[in-house]
Amino acid sequence: MNGSFPSNFNKEMNLFVGNSSVYQLSEKGGYSTQGAAALHFLMVDDIKGELPLEPTYIIESSPDNYQYIYKLIEPVTNKVLATRLCNALADKAGGDTASKGMVRWTRLPFGTNTKAKYIKDNTSPRTKLKQEGWQTYTVDEISEAFNLKLEKPKDPEPQVMLKEEEIEELLSHIDPNTPYSDWNTILTAVHAAGGTFEQVVAWSEKGDTYDPKALTQAKWDSYTADYDNGVTARTLVKYAIDGGFEGDITLADISLFPSKELDTLEVADEPEDTDIDTAVPFPDNLLKAPTAIAQEILDYTISRSTRPQPILALGTMLSVLSAATRNLYQTPTGLRGNLYLVLVGRTSSGKNAPLRAATEILGGAMSNNIVSRIASGAALHRKLVNQGNLIVSTDEIGLWLSSVMHQDASPHSRQIIDIMMECFTSADHIFYGKAYADSKNDLENINNPYLTVIGATTASSLFEAVGEKEIHSGMFNRFIFLQSEDVPDKVFTPKQPISATLSKWVEETASGALDFENFYTPDSPYTVQIEPNALTILQKFNDMAEEKIRSSETNAALWGRADEQAHKIAMLLAVSENKDEPIVTNILAEWAVEFMQYQIKYMSTVIAGEATASIMELHAKDILAVVKSAKSIKFSRGHHQEFLDKGYMTLSVLRRKSKVKGRAFDEALKYLLQTEYLGTKKMENKHSQMTVFWAW
Repeated sequence: MNGSFPSNFNKEMNLFVGNSSVYQLSEKGGYSTQGAAALHFLMVDDIKGELPLEPTYIIESSPDNYQYIYKLIEPVTNKVLATRLCNALADKAGGDTASKGMVRWTRLPFGTNTKAKYIKDNTSPRTKLKQEGWQTYTVDEISEAFNLKLEKPKDPEPQVMLKEEEIEELLSHIDPNTPYSDWNTILTAVHAAGGTFEQVVAWSEKGDTYDPKALTQAKWDSYTADYDNGVTARTLVKYAIDGGFEGDITLADISLFPSKELDTLEVADEPEDTDIDTAVPFPDNLLKAPTAIAQEILDYTISRSTRPQPILALGTMLSVLSAATRNLYQTPTGLRGNLYLVLVGRTSSGKNAPLRAATEILGGAMSNNIVSRIASGAALHRKLVNQGNLIVSTDEIGLWLSSVMHQDASPHSRQIIDIMMECFTSADHIFYGKAYADSKNDLENINNPYLTVIGATTASSLFEAVGEKEIHSGMFNRFIFLQSEDVPDKVFTPKQPISATLSKWVEETASGALDFENFYTPDSPYTVQIEPNALTILQKFNDMAEEKIRSSETNAALWGRADEQAHKIAMLLAVSENKDEPIVTNILAEWAVEFMQYQIKYMSTVIAGEATASIMELHAKDILAVVKSAKSIKFSRGHHQEFLDKGYMTLSVLRRKSKVKGRAFDEALKYLLQTEYLGTKKMENKHSQMTVFWAW
């Protein structure tokens, strides 16, 4: 270490490193998939030519035979996905197709390859580091470069650990005289829940067909939570409920079982390192909806969550009103009711329940129009062509926005934002497509595209997605933000059904039927009138917005669509009050204006303030400072010092000296290279070819 080999290593040895970390060795003490924890890099062996993706490292493992290493930004912990990825890459790369599986040995440079076929003149060849790069990759980037057809496993559910006495109680309600497949599933679930070998033996012994040889300590140690097939601690609770368990059904905090008793429970979000408490106080009088239908939506949403969030429930209300009107109503100036809503809450605060409530309310009449993920701009465009209107409901919109707006996002991903920008203002006319050299890729025109978006996120994920560029791009003020202020106590009350009145309103409003002779259409929508006093309220707000827009560039970005959003909200509330003859009243106009005043305060004090000092900029400054100090650094490995003395820095030195680590390092380094704050090139010394960086 520290520039020299560990005392128990020497350069005459065959030196290897595993591409996956393990939490335990196999029964025979070996390195195997059985105990694998995570895949950290991919290796393809016996490569003799160029590959479509620049490797992180190239190692000459034997004369004229090369191992290409692709380091992953994030380790892959799902064994099924890791294995599929390694196997598919081995088949595509064209080298040694036998080098498959997520647990493989890779030769370390500077060791020796002692295979007999490589010995010449009684000398074994050294393994050499031929190229050291800085690139790291995601699974998607590798798959796209090599055109790998990966079937990704299901996303893992949050793992829940139960107490020993809780597991005992659950097992007491499960019959051990069960078919082998069920018995095996139950043991997998007990293992996932944190159970012990002694517990499953004691339970299994009560069965008539128990065979001690079938359940050894070694077999028990081989069990892991089977996320790909949904076998976790939750499965154990489900088996117990089916066996008559009526105790604390919140043991595993579950929501995905078909049992009716579990309908009200909510899955906890993935934990985060920190939560950012930046909520702006919400006006209490806005928590009561101004119309009966809107209040029914709020009441249902609050009953749907184990952690009721009245503020976030307003997001459900507005999204349902927006989606159900289906571009069939307009303001006197031609504005349609399409809204983009973001619900911001702390981890495990109940922010996802409003999303589920919205899709449940809309599901009967509009199930074909609801999607949870959009993979590319072309996919979004195609959906809008086929459906005309679309509801996107996503449970981590902050991460999604961050990925599609990131400077390294693929053109297909960034096209999503372009289409969303256009759709927001194209609901009343034709959205013109694009023509490409290959006509198969042409994007058709869409007549009156109508898109409603509702998503949930944590504050930290949102602030990573929104920077100065996004605020001034015009994308920012298209969104409405609602942030919860706390983590409410859990309540366990039966979920109330969707009322017949609400269901009927959604169905009839979405149909566009006024009577048997009159129908609204996107080309010929119903124009919602505004009472004179209500118009005065909206006009006064419009005048205020105009004054703010002219005062500064930042205010223009914040206030740019405030008056339009107020008009839209007032119109939607009017339709909820009377879908056949809606009219905007004083009460509805006042509610809409006060709501948008809160919005502007939130956007200006919270999001805009956070974006001015983005995390990326801080990381980039740290890395840039390290590279600029190259000539002043003394490093123990001589071949690195040669470059440092000339003002160049190798990746190894940069990673060691920078305070930024992991994925954040990789993203900040890419940013510095693309903005040309740093330069890079490959340089050779007597040891190898290395990638170096310098500051301009």
